[in-house]
Amino acid sequence: MVCCLLCFGDGPIAGDPRAGYGRKWAVGMMDAPCKDIAAFCCTFLPCCFPIGQYKLRVKALGGDMSQYKCCQGYYDCRCFKAGNCGDKGNPCCLCLEACCCSGPVVSSTRMLVMDSYDISPDPCDNRIMRFNNCMQMLACVCHILAMFEPSFRDLADLIDCIADLVFFTVAGCMAAQTNVEMDTQSKGFQANFNNQVPKAWNKAGGAMGGQTVAPANQQMDRGYPQQQQQQQQGYPQQQQQQQMMSQQQMMPQQQQQFMVQVPMGAMPGQQIQVQNPQGMMMMVQVPQGAMPGGTFMVVG
Repeated sequence: MVCCLLCFGDGPIAGDPRAGYGRKWAVGMMDAPCKDIAAFCCTFLPCCFPIGQYKLRVKALGGDMSQYKCCQGYYDCRCFKAGNCGDKGNPCCLCLEACCCSGPVVSSTRMLVMDSYDISPDPCDNRIMRFNNCMQMLACVCHILAMFEPSFRDLADLIDCIADLVFFTVAGCMAAQTNVEMDTQSKGFQANFNNQVPKAWNKAGGAMGGQTVAPANQQMDRGYPQQQQQQQQGYPQQQQQQQMMSQQQMMPQQQQQFMVQVPMGAMPGQQIQVQNPQGMMMMVQVPQGAMPGGTFMVVG
């Protein structure tokens, strides 16, 4: 099989907009099964294929099924447009997609992750996918020939079995690669978040729901060490109470900066709901250039 891959080109598809993306996959399709054997097996085994693909798509959407539409709109045509046929946010449609559209369901999730994280196609991956497409076409040609010449039936069945084996192997590699990429991005964001946010905020539960919110400064907390110092220096109790009341009156007037994580499926210009450090819910707009998993600063 490896020798056969050399017969196919490794260049991107003509006109593919992802060819200009700036990032690379965390792991290639050839090495992905060794990195995530569970994700590979859940797709390679036909009995587990629909369940594995369902869970993988939900994970790629950040758990927000309201962002789902059939094949995420990557296979729209003149006769069909995703999101207009009762499929938007419909988990039953995702189940049908995973059971009946084996090829598109795998490719759609992979393309969604590529668009979300600015990932360009890998040359070796292009060879593998072209080899898979060739085997599917060869099986189709053999079955057509068998319709006119019965002697081709055995050959058609043999090529068909090989094509199915190649397809499920490639689909398993895609699923493992996609899952490893999402886990890598999640770990990278968490490490970056922990480095930027004070430990006290992390312990208090700065991550709220699908949006991660963290204060960029701690102006509200600066008064408390000062109060303790005043008590140690013997300030009168009445003066301390007056200062506390004055600080409490000033707190609501102070606007704070905090970081917001772009949830999966959100696009630049879209309105999302976040919670500020004071516990109030507010709507903010995803700025241009912000990708799912990335962060941007909000004042509120």
